[in-house]
This record gives sequence, structure tokens and C-alpha cells, in this order.
Amino acid sequence: MPNQLRFNEGKVCDAVLQYLERRACATRTAMRFPDKEGHPAPVELVCTLGDQLYAMEHTGIEPFEGHMRGNAEDERLIRPIVTGVAGRLPPEEEFELQIPAGVMEGLRARDVATVQRLLIDWIVGYAPSLWIPLRGRKDTRIQPTHIPGVPFAVKLHRLESRIFRGELHVVHVASDVENRRLERVTIALKKKTPKLAIWKKDAGARTVLVLEENDIQLTNCHVVTDAVLRSEHMLGRAADEIYLVTTSFTPWQVHFVRVGDRSYFDLSDPDERSWDAHPAQLSSLTGR
Repeated sequence: MPNQLRFNEGKVCDAVLQYLERRACATRTAMRFPDKEGHPAPVELVCTLGDQLYAMEHTGIEPFEGHMRGNAEDERLIRPIVTGVAGRLPPEEEFELQIPAGVMEGLRARDVATVQRLLIDWIVGYAPSLWIPLRGRKDTRIQPTHIPGVPFAVKLHRLESRIFRGELHVVHVASDVENRRLERVTIALKKKTPKLAIWKKDAGARTVLVLEENDIQLTNCHVVTDAVLRSEHMLGRAADEIYLVTTSFTPWQVHFVRVGDRSYFDLSDPDERSWDAHPAQLSSLTGR
């Protein structure tokens, strides 16, 4: 699992730049790093492909403020629950525990241990009685359960599985996620767009914005593209090209968000929408 508090700026930029090289049938030349030069428009990198100058800027995104920090806390707060039920659940299905996002972060250490123990005992005792929906669906009849001694309600689902049999997965459920995501994306675009605009105006550069996400629960290209397009509708176009790189698993996935007037939603070919990038084959161009 990646470091949930760290992004991969240099390698992510290289992943997108390699795609641009393939598309242009050209190799990068005259690479510069304005961010390290004290340039008044300090984008991550500038280079030439063929006879076209490109200016590239990277930013990490999260669905809402504090989400990555919460993911990083999972090892301390959530992993003991997963470990505590290992080998004790029905072995043919997988299980999903839904808890409110951030609800355990403010608890004292001794209270965390108590909640973990109570959840483990409840999951092990309750899991065998759950109905198994067909074809991987979830039982929509399940209501939040209040467990004595646990200061929040939870849901437990039993699912068909071919791979994760007998395993528990914990999902953090947040309210109003998409509006909060739009707010975060808008903040990112407001910060990055002016730098790219200077390179376009003063140097004739084709501008590229690279978004990175390493969230395994609430983020995918569909929701990010929707947020970007909604934000650009309010703010204006952020760059000539926008890509999203998912680094929460290997190989990484590079997603086409918008190039010119075409967005992810306009494409029907899956290979044009997304493609693999292997981090071991990428260079950390910016050293970060």
C-alpha cells in the first residue's frame, strides 16, 4: 500500500510525459524545472516535443480535507479489527464493514482498544447470520447498527467473492462527498491555473495539468472528471490537457480527463480512456 500522506510528483509527471511522447512520436528535449529556477511561473517542468513547447504542473488531490490523513491512521485504528477477525469469518464470502469517516480519530487510546474489541466480537458473531445477495450486490435492507459501547453506528455486508474469501474490508463513509470533492478540486485549479496560463501566454506552451490520487475508497476517474468539468465551467479552462494518475495500486493507472474539448465521458475506447504505468519504469523527474 502506498504512503497515504505522500504523492509521487516526479514519477507521475514522467508517466504522462511518456504518453505525450508516444502520441507525438517525439522524444523530450530541452527539459527545464522552473519550480527550481525561481521562475515567476514555477511549474514542475517544461520541455519540447517536436516543435511544441509543453508546460506541466502536478497536484495531488483528495476527496475532502483530512481524508488522506485519515487513511494514514488506518494502520493504527482499523488494521487491528481486520486482523482480529482473520480466520474467524465464513470462508466462502467477503465482508464489508462501513463506518463513518474520521469517527475513531478523536478517541483516546484506551477507548480505541475497547471499540476495536467490541467490533471484532460483534462482527464474528453477526457475520454468519447475514444474507448473501446474488451477483456481488449488497443487501439494501441492512440498517445502521448501534453496538453497546461503540459510539457510532456501523453496517456489515456479506458479499459473494471469488478472490477475497473470508476477508473483511473496512469502508469509511463520508457525507456530501461530491460537493466536498468539488470544493477541493476547485481550490487546486485556482492555485495551478495562473502558472500554466503565463507559460501559454508568454511562451506559447501547450499546458498540461496532472492530477494524482492515491485514495482506495472514494475516488475514481468518473467522479474526478465530473468535478473538474464542473469546476472549469465556473472558473474557465485550467489547461489544454488534464490527466489523472491513480497510484493506490500497481501498476498505476493514467486516465484521460480532458484534452481540448474532449473529456473522459466522450471516449468509448477503454484503451484511450485509461492505460497502465509501471512505477519501476518511471523516473522521478523533479526529485519528488
